[in-house]
Parts: sequence; C-alpha cells; structure tokens
Amino acid sequence: MKNIIFPATLLVALSGCGAMQSYNQSLEANQKAFERQQALLDEQNIIQVNGFKAQQREQEVQAARAEGAKNQAKAAGDAQAAIETAKGEATANRLLAQSLTPALVQYHMIDALSDKNVFYLPSNLIISNLPGGIKAEAVQQAQASTAPTSEDSK
Repeated sequence: MKNIIFPATLLVALSGCGAMQSYNQSLEANQKAFERQQALLDEQNIIQVNGFKAQQREQEVQAARAEGAKNQAKAAGDAQAAIETAKGEATANRLLAQSLTPALVQYHMIDALSDKNVFYLPSNLIISNLPGGIKAEAVQQAQASTAPTSEDSK
C-alpha cells in the first residue's frame, strides 16, 4: 500500500513537529513585509501626488503673476494714452483759444441756432412788432433821427 499524504495530514504531521509554528511565523513575517511594502508604496504615491499638486499651484502662481504683469502693462499703456490724449486736447484748446475772435464766436453762435428758427440781430437794432409785421428799418430810421448829432454835442 502506498502512503498518500493529504495536505491536511501533512499539516497535522507538521504541527506535531513544530514546523507549523515556523510556517505561521513565516506567513506573518511575509504579511508584515507586504504591509510595509504597501505602506511604502502608498507614501510614495502621496508624495508624488503632493508633488503634482505643488507643481500645479506653482503654475497657477506663475499664471497669476503673468496676468498681473499683463494688467499692469495695460494700465500703464492706458494711462500713457490718456496723458497723450489730454496733451493733444490741451494743444487743440490752446490753438482754438488763440484763433477766437468776437466775429468767429458770433458766427458759431448763429450757426448753432440756425436750425431752431431763431434769428440773431445786432444789439443796436430795436424791433417793434407793428401791425404790418416787424419793421426794423423804420425803427432804425427813428433812432437815427433822434440820435444826437456831432453839432448837439458841441
């Protein structure tokens, strides 16, 4: 008859000779080594993830700095453009003020009022609303006849 040893029989046989205890200790040591290895890998993964997060934050900071520099350059450009515009307007106003004459002012006033059905008349003209309409010429003649002559002033 052949001796057939089944695993259960083997375990019973091993436990009897102290090999089972050694086997269990070996299994426990392997399990602890596996857990340590797994913990080490987990820590390495966490370090790698944190490194990626740090790189991402650094890129965000650099992007924010670049955006700030861009905004600052735009603001400086806008300020310089506003200064140049103001200088141009000041020069134009200075030239306009130098070219103004009473006749030119009067012309622009009449031109501005021309679309409003307003008539501009000199200040020395008196208008009277007569039954036949406005007779400015008659009033001027009346003024001329009542005006003092050079002989009256002597």
